[in-house]
Amino acid sequence: MQIGEDVKQKAQQEARQETETIINRARTEIQRERDEAVDELRKEVADLTIMAAEKVIDRSLDKETHRDLIDKVLEESTALKKK
Repeated sequence: MQIGEDVKQKAQQEARQETETIINRARTEIQRERDEAVDELRKEVADLTIMAAEKVIDRSLDKETHRDLIDKVLEESTALKKK
């Protein structure tokens, strides 16, 4: 009977390890997708902000400079939220 119990315990341990591996992969994938979504949202917010500013001042702005400024502000606000 001991051999059967050993096989059962080994199978349970392997199943736990496989489950942990699957969960860790899923968490990594979720984090990656979240990071991509946040980056995309930041780009969209920057573009919308520039478009709104262009309408307000009725002239074209340097998108790259303003995007960098907006990204910096967003990073600072994110850092403040984490505190």
